[in-house]
Amino acid sequence: SFLQIASTGQLKDFNRENHANLDVFLHAGDKAPDFTLLDIHNKPHTLSTLLQEKPVLVQFGSYTCNVFEGAVEQSKQMAETYPQVTFVVVYNIEAHPRTDVSPYKGIPWENSKYSIYRQPMMYTDRVRLARATYDYWQGLGDQLILVDELTPHGPNNPMWCTYGNVPNGGWLIGQDGIVAYEEQWFAHNIAGFRTAIEKMIGADNTTLSAV
Repeated sequence: SFLQIASTGQLKDFNRENHANLDVFLHAGDKAPDFTLLDIHNKPHTLSTLLQEKPVLVQFGSYTCNVFEGAVEQSKQMAETYPQVTFVVVYNIEAHPRTDVSPYKGIPWENSKYSIYRQPMMYTDRVRLARATYDYWQGLGDQLILVDELTPHGPNNPMWCTYGNVPNGGWLIGQDGIVAYEEQWFAHNIAGFRTAIEKMIGADNTTLSAV
């Protein structure tokens, strides 16, 4: 299956018969699997530790995902507007790599503007593209950018395989570790995330006032 291929590092074997159908595995009401990933400066960040301080919004992205790129400025603004939430961008598998097959089509599927990089086969190459994304946007504001794992013998793409086979999924996770809101496309549902965040921090504020 494509999940096995993703977990063993054989990304080159994506093809017409073996590719990912867009699918979210982690839904509202589910317990979010814990994770530890490195940022582009090689510093580790663990979800459960982040949740000790505030809720976390996880968004998937990659340089070649035009949907993600089209909403970067809006997500930066959201992170500034809601400091009560930690915003995390998980950089994962390229959606529209140059020359290589897309994991979502099984054939080359380039877009006109962002398909300038090939699919990384090593973690260091994925980090390089994550840094290129960061530099392209002159930083991601108050958002953390973490890099999904990619090693010769696995585990590979654990977030992509666990949270969802989607290029720009989004999950709002409460401090109890439960997903409060999720969407297959973060960029297409920013208003929904804003509403969910305001509901969450409003409830938190009410609880704090009562205490």
